[in-house]
Amino acid sequence: MARIKYLQLQDATGDAKELLSSLTQKSNKLSTFAQALAHRPALLKTLGPLGQAVGGESTIPKRLKELVTLKVSQLNGCRYCVAAHTGIARKLGVSDQELNALNNYQKFHAFSEKEKVALEYAEAVTKQVGNFSDQLFSRVKQHFDDGEIVELTGLIAYFNFMNRLLDALQVDIDFQ
Repeated sequence: MARIKYLQLQDATGDAKELLSSLTQKSNKLSTFAQALAHRPALLKTLGPLGQAVGGESTIPKRLKELVTLKVSQLNGCRYCVAAHTGIARKLGVSDQELNALNNYQKFHAFSEKEKVALEYAEAVTKQVGNFSDQLFSRVKQHFDDGEIVELTGLIAYFNFMNRLLDALQVDIDFQ
């Protein structure tokens, strides 16, 4: 159960009402995520474009981004993000075997070397912040150009933020 009240459209005013109305028109149902963050509309408005900037289309395959997102969310124990992104990953062709192997990705034969390096980098950025080895960063640079490294690091940082935000508020999973 969430630690804060979900803001209902009928109770919202000003920017929150406008934002929730817009979201309702797009999806026909307000998520608990949106209802929780609507208490601060500027935050909710900002997170969407930022999430698109790091998670949207780019030269990094969407499948790899979802694996990284799931790894970060698993490390942080974010039930909401794991549930949401497991479904997205499956739609992108990630198998149940691959999903189950994320905790032991280094030994899983089906992950490519690039995927393993990205997952190791996600783990290091999440657990060690800036204190990981130059050797790891050199391996990252073998697979990703500078722009992709910025994007990958942004994705990892974004989900570390989202995991902590949603977990601290104990936002309920409202989807299957």
